[in-house]
Amino acid sequence: MTERMLNKYQVQEQVGLHFNTITKKSKLGEFPKFIKMNNQKFWREADVDKWISTQFEWASIE
Repeated sequence: MTERMLNKYQVQEQVGLHFNTITKKSKLGEFPKFIKMNNQKFWREADVDKWISTQFEWASIE
């Protein structure tokens, strides 16, 4: 089974954050790490989905 990879536009659409914010959070360890291929950044869809679900968990705790 192959993992689905998301490019920066797909990630922006899914999480509702600007690409620069996503990259910054990724480098700070606050967002899943990206994988660089052919000078482009990609994220594993499963990692992004998991991150989204944890954001909802934090929102319900506060």
